[in-house]
Amino acid sequence: RRVHGEESSEFHLCRIMSAFGIPWDKVSWFPGHMAKGLLQIKNTLKSIHLVLEVRDARIPFSSGNPVLEEVIGEKRRLIVLNKTDLAHPNMTKRAVSILEGQGHRVVLTNAADGKHVQRIVHHAADLVKTRFQTTGIWMMVCGVPNVGKSSIINALRRHAGTLPKKEAAKVGPLPGVTRAVSGFKVSTSPVMFVVDTPGVMVPDVVDPEVGLKLALTGAVKDSVVGEEVLAQYLLHILNARKAYTYTSLFALNEPTDDLFQLTDAVTGKIGGKSRTEDDLSDESSNQARERACRYLLKLYREGALGTLCLDDLNVVTDNLKT
Repeated sequence: RRVHGEESSEFHLCRIMSAFGIPWDKVSWFPGHMAKGLLQIKNTLKSIHLVLEVRDARIPFSSGNPVLEEVIGEKRRLIVLNKTDLAHPNMTKRAVSILEGQGHRVVLTNAADGKHVQRIVHHAADLVKTRFQTTGIWMMVCGVPNVGKSSIINALRRHAGTLPKKEAAKVGPLPGVTRAVSGFKVSTSPVMFVVDTPGVMVPDVVDPEVGLKLALTGAVKDSVVGEEVLAQYLLHILNARKAYTYTSLFALNEPTDDLFQLTDAVTGKIGGKSRTEDDLSDESSNQARERACRYLLKLYREGALGTLCLDDLNVVTDNLKT
């Protein structure tokens, strides 16, 4: 039986969009508070020595924000690929190679458990030399929502907690700015502070698949696109990557391209009323299907359905050649 991975991604996405009637050009990807956050970044950036751009390792290119690219400009930057525990290790290595080929410095982290976060301090010290001994090195953490910025800041603060108690994380004034900005000390040698910024989403997501990737990884609220749409896209990705763990998890004999068949199997495991051919509109069945979709998304985001890179790195490489 043909599964979704065997048809072109573009064709399948068009089918998803039309089947669920997604008004793609009507989706609001850039709320007002994010526009305000972008202005804050612009105002603060002139006093920052290094930008830590955090990306999701599952979408190392789709989570790069063109708006931030434009704002950051020639400012020194360290790209942090976070959530590496959820991404395919070989694909992550390849993504790093591509980014380094573009001239970027890259560090891999899993901030949720603090793994390798100390590398950020080492890379920052190398990128920004000790000429800022008086004021210290000031780093700004930025990126699209839900890539782990807060986790990285917290991990860096825990790193600072290993320093002498009197040198532990504290708030300090940002150089060149009269009012206090939330800056936490994360190193004493060299002196180093980190400043947080709000998540900033791309104003216009012109590529539907990029939007689905951002939503699937949590950068966009599920309600913006719809949990059923995301579950359908997730199933497409799992089949395209031949990640068939879901078949054993839910006692399916073979991979399927039928979301309802999968959600029925999920419902059989977690409890609820499965869909029936005679009563497709039954409210309790619909509620069970929605619950099953949420459960599938939760499993994926926890890594239980396999470690995947959602970005097609062959396409990324080809685009760089043109």
